[in-house]
Amino acid sequence: MTAIPSFEKVAIISGNPRLSAEISSLFKRPRHYIPIISGPHLARPDSSNELIRRHNALSMAQSRKVLLAGMTVDKERAMSDGQLDGMFISVKSRDEAQEALKGWTKSPSEMLDWGSDNLGIGLLLARRSRKLLNTADSKSPTTSFIASGRHILR
Repeated sequence: MTAIPSFEKVAIISGNPRLSAEISSLFKRPRHYIPIISGPHLARPDSSNELIRRHNALSMAQSRKVLLAGMTVDKERAMSDGQLDGMFISVKSRDEAQEALKGWTKSPSEMLDWGSDNLGIGLLLARRSRKLLNTADSKSPTTSFIASGRHILR
C-alpha cells in the first residue's frame, strides 16, 4: 500500500516561479509536499474571493507559516490582514527565507546551479541530490531524462 504524502507546515505564496522553486528546494523530507500558491490578483472584481480561496487552501493544508515570496506590499498586506501575528513572513530571496525558516528546515550547503527554464526538472534534481537550487538567467544544463524507478515521494 502506498503512503499518502503529507503537506509541510510551511506554505509559499508567490508570483515569482524562480523564487518559489529556490525556496521549495529548502524542503527535503520524503513524502511531503510544499504548498505553493500563486499570489492574489487584487485587480479583479472578485479580489475578496481571491483572498478567501488562498486562505482556504492554507487552512486545508494546515499551514503554520506562510512565506509571502517576492510579492508587492499591497498583496502582502491583503493576505496577512486579520491573520495570526507571525504566521505570514515577507521574503524577497531564498537567503531571507532560510533565515526566516531556521528550525523549520535543515539547509544543505551545496548548490545546484540551474537556468531559468525547466524549473521543475531543476527542482527535482536539487531535491534528489539534497542541494539548494540556485537559478540564473542563463540556460539550464541539457538534461534529457530523469532516471526511472525512483519517485520524489519515496
